[in-house]
Amino acid sequence: QPGGTGRLLLEISLRATRDEEVRALLSGALESLRHALTEKYQATGMSPQRAIGAASYVLAAADGLLLHALVDPNFDLDAIGTYLN
Repeated sequence: QPGGTGRLLLEISLRATRDEEVRALLSGALESLRHALTEKYQATGMSPQRAIGAASYVLAAADGLLLHALVDPNFDLDAIGTYLN
């Protein structure tokens, strides 16, 4: 189960829907993460457009996994790792 950091991220995300300043900060942080991940994908030879799509997908999937892990006590996050391996 995710700890306090995961809960904090979820709380910040919810706050961003009501607070423009928090939304702008979170949006900027997500854009920076997306950019860094995009660059890593491009360094492997992935096209720019595909790299942007892959980075966006991975970050959105991580958000979804975090949400499920936080709200569903039966969600098996370890099973995801097993699947990916």
